[in-house]
Amino acid sequence: MEEIGLPLNLYGKKYKYKYLALYHSLRDFILSGKLNDGFRLPSTRDMAKRYSLSRGIVNQVYEMLAADGYVHTKEGSGTFVTNPSITSFEKKEIVTPQYQLSSWGRRLPYDHDIKSSNGEKPALLVDFSNRDLPLQKFPIVEWKRAMKQGMNDLDYLLENEEPDPIGYPPLRQEIANHLNVSRGMNVSPDHIVIVNGSVHAMAILAHLLVDQGEEILLQNPSYVRLRNMIETVGGIPKAIPEENGMIKLDDMTSQVVYVTPSNQYPTGKVMNLEERLHLLQWASENNAVIIEDDIDSIFRRIGRPIEPLKVLDEEDRVVYLGTFAFTLLTPLRIGYAILPEKLLPHFLHAKYIFEPFSTGLLEQAAIAKFMGDGSYGRHIRKMRRLYNRRYTILRGLFDNYLPNAFTWSGSDTGMYLFGEWNHSKESYALFQKQCYNNGLIWSDPSRYFFEEMHPCAIFFFTDIEEKKMEEAVKLMGDIYNRIL
Repeated sequence: MEEIGLPLNLYGKKYKYKYLALYHSLRDFILSGKLNDGFRLPSTRDMAKRYSLSRGIVNQVYEMLAADGYVHTKEGSGTFVTNPSITSFEKKEIVTPQYQLSSWGRRLPYDHDIKSSNGEKPALLVDFSNRDLPLQKFPIVEWKRAMKQGMNDLDYLLENEEPDPIGYPPLRQEIANHLNVSRGMNVSPDHIVIVNGSVHAMAILAHLLVDQGEEILLQNPSYVRLRNMIETVGGIPKAIPEENGMIKLDDMTSQVVYVTPSNQYPTGKVMNLEERLHLLQWASENNAVIIEDDIDSIFRRIGRPIEPLKVLDEEDRVVYLGTFAFTLLTPLRIGYAILPEKLLPHFLHAKYIFEPFSTGLLEQAAIAKFMGDGSYGRHIRKMRRLYNRRYTILRGLFDNYLPNAFTWSGSDTGMYLFGEWNHSKESYALFQKQCYNNGLIWSDPSRYFFEEMHPCAIFFFTDIEEKKMEEAVKLMGDIYNRIL
């Protein structure tokens, strides 16, 4: 009988238990054709002695191989490799399957904004593209207490065995209380649905409201992901034209329009009262649904937050979307949608298909406690002061070190600076490259526009300490002065 040289040490690193290492090494030898049909395996005694195993382990492995059809035993003769069809099958050429995607699958975008670079990435000095909440400023003690209290109060899970896509009732009540007091709204918790972030709500609405070939009106610029979402369901995203800085809808027709009236991303533009009333009138005349995405208008630097379009909605045409991603922890993908009464049951039935039971109930319960005891309000006020200070500092640093580089938008809301480059495209590309090589990066918002734009930039300041800001902008100023 020819000896077998099993690479058992190699398999021992891959599998935790000795019997699995022996099983897979013998199985792979058989499948690879190294052990032909009828090959007699060593006796359990010889195999155990050769590889320092117990006979019990070898017996177990031989039984496993026999059960799976790789070997058979002849009483008094030994254990033999069986089933030659396995070997011949494994030697066949492997053909990569070509899957036939649906029309929806064929419309999927593959141009997601994934940060990557050619060659070795430099050591990062400051990342102005990061919009995360500063964790060192997050009230972690209060949040942990809310999580613990939420866990203790989850009798809701035991009392509701039937699937419920609408969300945790106490959280919906707290959201209604918060919006009614802080935003001047008149919202019932019965019209609030908890979702996995505003993108989740938009995906449901796109499937529910957008027909094949139908035009959906969006502000320009607008989120790329939103346009992708509309295109994948067969819709056609169309930019709302502007005249003298105001939206112009007179010649437009559509059943759905998506707007961010309190803080248009990324320009920071706020829709004035005349535009809002004009939009509501247009929606009434066209029997259209307005989707209002209220991104981060709560972080207004001057005065109280702008009242939502939903406040002016007398005909119940506005779907209002909100999220906790920018006010609490970014990975906490919990948001909410306020639905018109006539649209609510259709939204819930659509949500039920993908998510019959609202997920993240522990986090929902924690947010309800966090809002109910006043921690959320205190946290928002603290972040508003912090962001106001950081905005002022960052704007001052640019004015000092790069006074002629960008023309800034005049927004009083949000967590970033948006500016248009004052020089040529070539000089911007060189400036951006040299900054990147020195560990300075920021977001490029050009992809949000429907048409090709002159270079512009977004600088988030939420998670950057003031000292780091100055170090980064001073270095940017040195680079700017060298190339211009």
